[in-house]
Amino acid sequence: MFLDWDIFVQTHILVKWYAFIVCTSISLLCLICCKRVVFDLNAISLSVITFCGYILIRNYTSTEQFINIAILISFLILYFCFLIIKGDRKSELDAAIVLACIFQCIYALSQYFYSDVFNITGPFKMLGSFDNPAGLASCLVAGFPIFLTLLHTRINRWVLCFGALIFSVTIFLSSSRAGLICIIISSFVYLYSNFLKHKKHSRIALCVFICIVICTFFYLFHLKQNSAIGRLLIWETTWNIAKKHLVFGSGDGSFLTTYMPEQAHYFITHGENRYAWLADRVVHPFNEYLLLVVEYGLVGLLILIFGLILLVSHSQISSPYALCLLSIAIFSLFSYPLRYPFNWVVIAYCITRVSGDIKPILRFTITRKLIKTSWFIAVVISLFFVYKDAKWEYQWNVVAKESLSGNTEAMLPYYSKLYKSWNGDCLFLYNYGAELNYIQKYSLSNIVLTKSSKYLNDYDTQILLGDNYFNLKEFKKATVHYYQASKMCPNRIIPIYMLHKISVATGNNSYASYLANKILHKKVKVPSTIISIIKNEMKSYLSE
Repeated sequence: MFLDWDIFVQTHILVKWYAFIVCTSISLLCLICCKRVVFDLNAISLSVITFCGYILIRNYTSTEQFINIAILISFLILYFCFLIIKGDRKSELDAAIVLACIFQCIYALSQYFYSDVFNITGPFKMLGSFDNPAGLASCLVAGFPIFLTLLHTRINRWVLCFGALIFSVTIFLSSSRAGLICIIISSFVYLYSNFLKHKKHSRIALCVFICIVICTFFYLFHLKQNSAIGRLLIWETTWNIAKKHLVFGSGDGSFLTTYMPEQAHYFITHGENRYAWLADRVVHPFNEYLLLVVEYGLVGLLILIFGLILLVSHSQISSPYALCLLSIAIFSLFSYPLRYPFNWVVIAYCITRVSGDIKPILRFTITRKLIKTSWFIAVVISLFFVYKDAKWEYQWNVVAKESLSGNTEAMLPYYSKLYKSWNGDCLFLYNYGAELNYIQKYSLSNIVLTKSSKYLNDYDTQILLGDNYFNLKEFKKATVHYYQASKMCPNRIIPIYMLHKISVATGNNSYASYLANKILHKKVKVPSTIISIIKNEMKSYLSE
């Protein structure tokens, strides 16, 4: 949860996933050392195995990144480890989750009130140990219901109130609307089920709660209305993508390839409507279920729904572990909690706690040395690939930083070497293509960016491709890419400006004038010096 390491390009996230994989591998090694390991599998366990098995099969046929497969296998290993944990060890895990969340709250609040000390820059005042406030809020929301179990202990009530206040204030200051809704729902459900349900005025309390949730929802909607309306565009566009491969989906990572072109198609067919001002670069649909349908189809969603039905039918909603899963499920409707490994740990743990009393369907015991030996070999191989992947990411980070310091030409052989041993990270291809564009190797940049667009086809990629073709004097191809970029993000001025330059270069003065007028009258979303220079240039062009 707390790991950050700037030896990787993705400072806040990648190292957490490496730690997740390594720690689960060590857990499996501990199991191998046991003389006798017994697994009791019930209906929920079998549904978890089925779901992960289906995702693994689809990933094996579609993904380029080893780490995506390793994460799923690690989740399954972790789930099996939690299955065999008995007695007091579970309360120790509860304490570990709660303490991790409280320390994260303290860390985030320190950032908020002492931003200069922590060098917090940008639009967010608090991040915790994450790249985004959504990561902070999702992890706190996932752990908060377990904190509520402390109400039944002998811990001083003032201490508990202080802990609850820390959770609530941190989530409030993170500006996570989904987080606020989740913490309100989980708090009330737990308190109502355990303390208010059999009281005289319980129905009145329930009605008041429903009114509070509805009012909070509408308040939060209007608090960031543009953001909420923008989500509607994202969900509509994502559904249009999902319909094309509805049964099995289009494979792991396909959202990054297909979303922005689909958003461009939307504005080509619908014109620049109310969504045009809000449209931006999108890397996640802000809904884990929609992402599941896009990449793994209705088959994946139905397997998940079947598992959720089993969980609901075999658990009490007042259970803190059921509330953890409910909080993550609600948060998944509006954000991306599965981007962070801490939430995967909580999910695996809570499923085993919720389903612990269900009668097992299948029991198997591991005692044979052959099986344990094969597990050991598999773990060693997995750790080797993790090391290899981490080494590649580290080398890319070194090369990228050196290139940014002005030594791009000298770094080209190293970029080329990394390109040949590419690990499937699409951000590297974009970075390599951008560096080639910077040193004016436009043809080679196009080769790399064309490959990059098969994995990450967004506004920035189209702008770079257009720039390459523009400098190569291939204006027709440049026009295609700039036009695509302008429709991906209709509020951006740069692609329209470049289309104007192409029109001037090809002698199409009437269209150049039309574009100049369009730029002058276009509302600016994010003012900048470059935009002011472009607008002044358009004024001069029209006056001449």
